[in-house]
Amino acid sequence: MKKGLKIVGRFWIVLILTAFITGFIQYLYRSLGIDYEAYTSIITMGGLVYIFIIDQNKIQFFWSAGENREGLSRKPTILLKITAVLIIGVPVVMHWM
Repeated sequence: MKKGLKIVGRFWIVLILTAFITGFIQYLYRSLGIDYEAYTSIITMGGLVYIFIIDQNKIQFFWSAGENREGLSRKPTILLKITAVLIIGVPVVMHWM
């Protein structure tokens, strides 16, 4: 029962953070004059990759005080951050082409 609540809690945190990050990126694109509506799914995918990094390195440890506290290692974290930036940057590149 307790583990199920942890999973549900993490799900809602990830969902809310993804909505905030996606909304913020769309706000930035709108203020720059970039048509983001055609790329909403790409922006959301980039946000999900970034939230995955945050979840694996930070969020999962909110409920585990003394358990195994090992997140992603440095290389996968850097690779995923670069991937998220590239995915989120697609609308900017497409706008200038």
